[in-house]
Amino acid sequence: MLPSQTDRPFRFGIALHMAADRREWRASCRRAEQIGFDTIAVIDHLGKLAPFPALALAAEATERVRLGTYVLDATFHSPALLVRDVASTDLLTGGRLEIGLAAGRPSAGADDLRQAGMPYPTRVAFVRTALKERITQVELNHEAPAVVITTARRQALDRLRFLAPSLTTEELGNVPGILVGTPAQIAEQIRSNRAKFGFTYITVLDGGLDGGLDAMALVIELLR
Repeated sequence: MLPSQTDRPFRFGIALHMAADRREWRASCRRAEQIGFDTIAVIDHLGKLAPFPALALAAEATERVRLGTYVLDATFHSPALLVRDVASTDLLTGGRLEIGLAAGRPSAGADDLRQAGMPYPTRVAFVRTALKERITQVELNHEAPAVVITTARRQALDRLRFLAPSLTTEELGNVPGILVGTPAQIAEQIRSNRAKFGFTYITVLDGGLDGGLDAMALVIELLR
């Protein structure tokens, strides 16, 4: 039996976007593992690194971290070919692969997909059909698009108001993925998110509104 949402230990993922070359990609992956991230993930966007070769190279550069897709866009892949790619990558990474699936993202809108000759199914309907009764058994993850280490929390939140103009500064500070403050304040917010929402798996977007890979280092230490 899986532990309850509030009893599960935290897991931390980093979604890496791009690298100038092989050396830079390997260095970023090694640094993520050294900081204490549990998962290195690759986003499945057109114009970005292809997830499966990037994850295979990440496996060469690391030893412990799990390797994931954040997430595979179901509209991009033939089921039979996807099964082949998943099985091959899992084999070549020593069983460290974790698969995340979704029906799509805003960046893969209807017009973009039509131009690429791809269908555009409903996001929510696809997930419910795929998971069926297992939808209540999944680990709950939330994305953290902003991680800002600062002692001036309110001022930093004010600068992030453009993310959700309809919210007050105080309300923005309570959004699970907006992690702003000292390492101790952010760690407490993550604990509160687990107790209130059941979130135990946090994925940081590298290159987003944060200090990069190192922004979460002290926070992860406090939550182990």
